[in-house]
Order: sequence, then structure tokens, then C-alpha cells
Amino acid sequence: MRGDNLKDGIENADGCVAAPDVVCFRDTAFAHTYPGEAMPVTMKDWLFIGHAGDSVEFRVPTGGYIWTNVGVERDAAHNNVDYFRYRLTRDRLIHLWITLDGVSDSIPYTLSFRRIRPQSANVIAVKGLWSTLRLDSTRNSDRFSVTPIALDPLSDPSDWVVGPGSYNVPMLGDSLYKICRIPCTIVDTVRLSAGKPVIKRL
Repeated sequence: MRGDNLKDGIENADGCVAAPDVVCFRDTAFAHTYPGEAMPVTMKDWLFIGHAGDSVEFRVPTGGYIWTNVGVERDAAHNNVDYFRYRLTRDRLIHLWITLDGVSDSIPYTLSFRRIRPQSANVIAVKGLWSTLRLDSTRNSDRFSVTPIALDPLSDPSDWVVGPGSYNVPMLGDSLYKICRIPCTIVDTVRLSAGKPVIKRL
């Protein structure tokens, strides 16, 4: 569901200014080559923790595009756009795929994140820093559960599943996570720290 009350929010991420409900993440995306793609794709993956009752908005600079595991927004011509708005009905992981136009090995960009939530909500605060979590596997079909311990127990584990890859993960008030490869016979615990990559081979 889209957060209609966000329609007057951030115009774009180029001039993102941090505010009580806005966090600006300034990062660099790198070009990757994928089977079936004629040209390299400049992209970055992010994982955000979403809370029930939140209305969230993500934006990247003009010329960038956002896809997520909970949906995608398109313009009147059905083209992908540089923003995504969503209202959450339950706690879950939000996986963002960000791509950026340009012929370069690396492109600096800003991701803006806005969250509007009920004043009474008890949520984990998002900071303006992030860690990189890399989940390695010999099989692309493997799936991993990435869950914040602060929200345990979870109502639906399937809402916290991602594939192998490298992800930017924003720093939270408590950045302790449980990670396992589905069906989670062995569970590992990791603490993410800003600017310090974590590599897990499960």
C-alpha cells in the first residue's frame, strides 16, 4: 500500500537534508556485469527494517530507479521512477534495488529515507550510517533469514528472507542480528558496525 500522506514529501534526493523524519545516506554505486545484460549495470542493494504502522518513502537522484521486494512505483507511462512509498501493516525486511544511469565504473548518489509513524509506536531508530553485510553461498538459489534480535520473536519469518549478495544495512539503535540459511538449522549472531563490512559464509 502506498503512503498517500507522503505525496508532499522529499522532491528528490539530490538535495537531501536530514530532519527528524528524514535520513540521508550518501554512498557510491558500482558497475556490475550480469548474464544476459549487454551493458554493465550500476546498482546497490539496501536492507531496511520496516515497522507495522510506518509510512516510508525512499528516493534517489533523478536518473536513478528503485525496485523493492514489496512493490515498485511507476509513472503514467508505466516507467520505473526514482522513488518508492509504502505503508507497512507488519514488521518486515524491505530490500531495495537501486540502479543509476551513467557510463562509469562508480557513481556517487544519495538515498533519502523518510519515515512517518504513529507517535506511540515503539520502533528501532535509524541512524545516518550503515554497514555492509555480504552473504556468500555456492548456490544462487540459497535463501537467508536476516532478523534483528530486538524484534524477536517474528510473526512471519518469510518476511525476513533475502538471497546471496552484498547489502548496505543502516545502523540501528541495536544492530544485533540473527542470520541463518533457510531452513535455519544453524543460527549465527552478528553485530553490525558502521563502516565495517561483515562477510558470512553459511
